[in-house]
Amino acid sequence: MLGNKSHEVLVSRDTPSALSGVLSKLSADKLFLLADEHTMPLAHTLLRDVRFDGEHCVPAGESCKSVESLLGCLSSMESGGLTRSSVLLNFGGGSVSDLGGFAGAVFKRGLRVVNVATTLLAAVDASIGGKTGVNYMGLKNELGVVRMPASVIVSVEALSELPNEQWLSGYGEVVKYSLMMSGAVPQFVRSNDVLSIDSAELETIITECANFKLRVVARDPHDTGYRHILNLGHTVAHGIEAYEHERGNDIPHGIAVGRSLPVVAYISYVMKGYSRKKVARLRHICCEAFGLLDYSCKDVDRIIEYMHRDKKNIGDGHIRMVLLDGSANVPDVNCEVPESLIREAIDFYC
Repeated sequence: MLGNKSHEVLVSRDTPSALSGVLSKLSADKLFLLADEHTMPLAHTLLRDVRFDGEHCVPAGESCKSVESLLGCLSSMESGGLTRSSVLLNFGGGSVSDLGGFAGAVFKRGLRVVNVATTLLAAVDASIGGKTGVNYMGLKNELGVVRMPASVIVSVEALSELPNEQWLSGYGEVVKYSLMMSGAVPQFVRSNDVLSIDSAELETIITECANFKLRVVARDPHDTGYRHILNLGHTVAHGIEAYEHERGNDIPHGIAVGRSLPVVAYISYVMKGYSRKKVARLRHICCEAFGLLDYSCKDVDRIIEYMHRDKKNIGDGHIRMVLLDGSANVPDVNCEVPESLIREAIDFYC
């Protein structure tokens, strides 16, 4: 069990037992299940002995993070008679915990939420730390709040059901954390190995990433400064995701992060003295795992337009992002980056 003053994270090979222990402490009057069209059948199987007082199913992936989905979820919660003493169980990946966390935060001004992470990305990042939200007007997480879950359970059984694309999406966040923790990317990412990961090694990686994030969140729970280091790669990634969504080609968040990290590393080399050798190595690793970028000058124009609208900017017309410092493991936040250098860095990874 991992934990801080905000919430605990349980990495469990017995999800029903872990959930039973969590619920026994919460004394809920009702338990409501939120899942997507892919994870709902798994929830019915894995949690078949758990009594739910209602459920709501949303589309799988990023498409569920819409105002319409939020309103549909809230309507089902109201129809189910939930109260502030109820518990909302978010069973799924990062999109489900983002949506459900927001719904739980605003319903009757807040009820308790438990996240059961069923993807690697959710296990190491998205379900932890209380960031919630939905997309709005083409922008990632434009509406949302920071509100901690009551508990997070990482379902190791559910991870065994992941398709390859979802493994790769989780790898993107694992690489991000590796750069901030030790600088050494795990072997199973370096070899793009999806099928033969040792379960003990995987649980160790999840625990290390979750522990790192919990320490950062404990230091800055409301995301006012230090916690911004967790946005490494995200300014570029959100620009890519928004542009690909515009083109009708949604890509998993973690894959976008994985494709963005070499871009950020190149900018860090130019602006912060980050190791040129590390940049080249990271480019090779991410190329093997996530593929190169393939954008024309006009494509990059649109990506930069979306980057200008990123919520991490401060409204002065400049793009700001988190960069890797050449002399420290802790990234530099709020770095103003010229557009010309962003174009050069994207070209480096094309």
